[in-house]
Amino acid sequence: MNQKRSKKWLLCLLLLIPNLLPAKEILVALPTEGAPLVEIVNGELKGMIGDVSKILFTKMGYTYKLEKYPFPRLYAMLQDGTVDVALRVLASEKRRKLAWYSDPIITEYQTIVVKKGRAFPFAKLSDLNGKTLGVIRGFIYPVMDGRNEIRLEAGIDNAMNARKLLADRVDAIVVNSIFGLESLKTDGFLDKVEILPNAAAPVPLGIGLAMSKFSDAERREINQIIHEILHSPQWTAILKSYGLSQWQNDYPLVKNE
Repeated sequence: MNQKRSKKWLLCLLLLIPNLLPAKEILVALPTEGAPLVEIVNGELKGMIGDVSKILFTKMGYTYKLEKYPFPRLYAMLQDGTVDVALRVLASEKRRKLAWYSDPIITEYQTIVVKKGRAFPFAKLSDLNGKTLGVIRGFIYPVMDGRNEIRLEAGIDNAMNARKLLADRVDAIVVNSIFGLESLKTDGFLDKVEILPNAAAPVPLGIGLAMSKFSDAERREINQIIHEILHSPQWTAILKSYGLSQWQNDYPLVKNE
């Protein structure tokens, strides 16, 4: 009888230990221009990626502090371990060597936006040859970077690029299909432009993890939790709450030729 009681008490103690351990505090960075995917509102994480991240951190037992940085600094600070986590980030072959990246939480598309009445055929990437495109400083454009036939002119945000477009200083601008198009709508540019029907490339966005803070095993655990969230009623509720269904399209991709 005493042995059975001892086992029972031991089991209870093991169940209590996770609750007795101090929460793991992490420093979470997000981009200064992240809405509506991620932003800070009254000190709280908001946005589609922000809401998923809050659920994830709770399930992992993390407490967190939030800071905002421009995209170029965001990736550099993640890679050198100055921040522990970065939200709304895009993995690349080079970046994966310097930090862990989660599976995508949401996929945007790099759409081509032109001045109203100035649409042109865009079925293959070479249709952009000879054109100047407005892009955002700190973003990567995998199918366009390094192509000498296409000139990329970097601006600080979509609003600056839209003003250049309307002033005929660029031929088109590259705009992410959720974050970017919503910002054009908010800033009053959407009725002055056209969105070409095909996209240049997908933009799978997720969470970056500093290798100095997280192990690959923890990355896999985080991916499992993300997958559970994305297949739960919580994700359906998150999507509905932000009213962005008009931008959630699977754009056909142009031929990379």
